Amino acid sequence: MHTAVDRKTNIVRRVIIIRANINDTTPADGLIMGDEQAVYADKAYDKRSRRKALECRGIFTGLMHRPNPGYPLTRKQTAFNKRISKLRAPVEHVFGILKMHYRLRRTRYIGLTRTAVQMTLAVMAMNIKRSLVLAKT
Repeated sequence: MHTAVDRKTNIVRRVIIIRANINDTTPADGLIMGDEQAVYADKAYDKRSRRKALECRGIFTGLMHRPNPGYPLTRKQTAFNKRISKLRAPVEHVFGILKMHYRLRRTRYIGLTRTAVQMTLAVMAMNIKRSLVLAKT
Protein backbone atom coordinates (compact mmCIF):
# COMPACT_ATOMS: atom_id res chain seq x y z
CA MET A 1 0.00 0.00 0.00
CA HIS A 2 1.42 3.35 -1.06
CA THR A 3 -0.19 6.58 0.08
CA ALA A 4 0.00 10.28 -0.61
CA VAL A 5 -0.81 12.19 2.58
CA ASP A 6 -1.33 15.90 3.10
CA ARG A 7 1.26 16.85 5.70
CA LYS A 8 -0.82 19.58 7.35
CA THR A 9 -4.18 17.81 7.63
CA ASN A 10 -3.15 14.12 7.62
CA ILE A 11 -5.80 13.45 4.97
CA VAL A 12 -4.88 10.65 2.58
CA ARG A 13 -5.04 12.06 -0.93
CA ARG A 14 -4.27 8.96 -2.97
CA VAL A 15 -3.82 5.24 -2.33
CA ILE A 16 -2.17 2.72 -4.62
CA ILE A 17 -2.30 -0.98 -3.80
CA ILE A 18 0.23 -3.21 -5.55
CA ARG A 19 1.40 -6.78 -5.34
CA ALA A 20 4.26 -7.50 -2.95
CA ASN A 21 6.57 -8.64 -5.74
CA ILE A 22 6.59 -5.19 -7.41
CA ASN A 23 9.39 -2.77 -6.53
CA ASP A 24 8.30 0.09 -4.24
CA THR A 25 9.62 2.73 -6.62
CA THR A 26 7.29 1.66 -9.45
CA PRO A 27 4.01 3.26 -8.25
CA ALA A 28 5.65 6.39 -6.80
CA ASP A 29 4.98 8.66 -9.77
CA GLY A 30 1.29 7.78 -9.57
CA LEU A 31 1.12 9.28 -6.09
CA ILE A 32 2.16 12.73 -7.29
CA MET A 33 -0.92 14.79 -8.08
CA GLY A 34 0.80 17.90 -9.43
CA ASP A 35 -0.46 20.53 -6.99
CA GLU A 36 2.11 19.74 -4.29
CA GLN A 37 4.70 22.24 -3.17
CA ALA A 38 6.93 19.50 -1.77
CA VAL A 39 7.18 15.72 -1.91
CA TYR A 40 8.67 13.85 1.04
CA ALA A 41 9.39 10.14 0.70
CA ASP A 42 11.66 7.46 2.06
CA LYS A 43 14.66 5.83 0.43
CA ALA A 44 12.61 3.31 -1.53
CA TYR A 45 11.34 6.09 -3.81
CA ASP A 46 14.75 7.63 -4.54
CA LYS A 47 15.62 7.85 -8.25
CA ARG A 48 17.61 10.45 -10.16
CA SER A 49 14.95 10.68 -12.87
CA ARG A 50 12.23 11.27 -10.26
CA ARG A 51 14.29 14.00 -8.57
CA LYS A 52 14.83 15.77 -11.90
CA ALA A 53 11.16 15.46 -12.88
CA LEU A 54 10.02 16.98 -9.58
CA GLU A 55 12.53 19.82 -9.85
CA CYS A 56 11.39 20.56 -13.42
CA ARG A 57 7.81 20.87 -12.14
CA GLY A 58 8.91 23.27 -9.40
CA ILE A 59 8.22 20.79 -6.58
CA PHE A 60 10.66 20.58 -3.67
CA THR A 61 12.28 17.16 -3.68
CA GLY A 62 12.25 15.72 -0.18
CA LEU A 63 13.24 12.20 -1.17
CA MET A 64 15.61 10.60 1.29
CA HIS A 65 18.95 9.72 -0.27
CA ARG A 66 19.74 6.05 -0.75
CA PRO A 67 23.33 4.80 -0.63
CA ASN A 68 24.50 2.87 -3.67
CA PRO A 69 26.89 -0.07 -3.53
CA GLY A 70 30.38 1.37 -3.23
CA TYR A 71 29.06 4.93 -2.73
CA PRO A 72 28.10 5.61 0.89
CA LEU A 73 26.10 8.70 1.76
CA THR A 74 27.95 11.94 2.33
CA ARG A 75 27.56 13.85 5.59
CA LYS A 76 25.35 16.36 3.81
CA GLN A 77 23.06 13.60 2.52
CA THR A 78 22.90 11.95 5.94
CA ALA A 79 21.95 15.26 7.57
CA PHE A 80 19.32 15.85 4.87
CA ASN A 81 17.84 12.38 5.52
CA LYS A 82 17.64 13.12 9.23
CA ARG A 83 15.77 16.40 8.63
CA ILE A 84 13.40 14.80 6.13
CA SER A 85 12.56 11.87 8.42
CA LYS A 86 10.83 14.26 10.82
CA LEU A 87 8.74 15.74 8.01
CA ARG A 88 7.67 12.29 6.83
CA ALA A 89 6.09 11.47 10.19
CA PRO A 90 2.46 12.14 9.10
CA VAL A 91 2.63 9.29 6.59
CA GLU A 92 3.94 6.88 9.22
CA HIS A 93 1.21 8.14 11.56
CA VAL A 94 -1.43 7.18 8.98
CA PHE A 95 -0.04 3.65 8.73
CA GLY A 96 -0.02 3.41 12.52
CA ILE A 97 -3.70 4.37 12.70
CA LEU A 98 -4.59 1.85 10.00
CA LYS A 99 -2.75 -0.90 11.85
CA MET A 100 -3.90 -0.10 15.37
CA HIS A 101 -7.48 1.12 14.93
CA TYR A 102 -8.53 -0.48 11.67
CA ARG A 103 -6.79 -3.81 12.27
CA LEU A 104 -4.85 -3.73 9.01
CA ARG A 105 -1.70 -5.42 10.21
CA ARG A 106 -2.57 -8.18 7.77
CA THR A 107 -4.99 -8.26 4.92
CA ARG A 108 -8.17 -10.17 5.43
CA TYR A 109 -8.59 -11.28 1.84
CA ILE A 110 -6.63 -13.14 -0.80
CA GLY A 111 -6.29 -11.29 -4.09
CA LEU A 112 -5.36 -7.78 -5.08
CA THR A 113 -8.88 -6.55 -5.88
CA ARG A 114 -10.44 -7.56 -2.57
CA THR A 115 -7.46 -6.27 -0.62
CA ALA A 116 -7.58 -2.96 -2.50
CA VAL A 117 -11.27 -2.56 -1.64
CA GLN A 118 -10.56 -3.30 2.03
CA MET A 119 -7.70 -0.80 2.20
CA THR A 120 -9.56 1.89 0.25
CA LEU A 121 -12.63 1.65 2.49
CA ALA A 122 -10.48 1.86 5.61
CA VAL A 123 -8.70 4.95 4.27
CA MET A 124 -12.04 6.53 3.35
CA ALA A 125 -13.35 5.93 6.88
CA MET A 126 -10.17 7.38 8.35
CA ASN A 127 -10.44 10.46 6.11
CA ILE A 128 -14.07 11.01 7.12
CA LYS A 129 -13.16 10.85 10.80
CA ARG A 130 -10.22 13.19 10.26
CA SER A 131 -12.30 15.71 8.29
CA LEU A 132 -14.87 15.81 11.10
CA VAL A 133 -12.08 16.63 13.57
CA LEU A 134 -10.75 19.32 11.23
CA ALA A 135 -14.23 20.81 10.78
CA LYS A 136 -14.52 21.37 14.53
CA THR A 137 -11.38 23.49 14.64
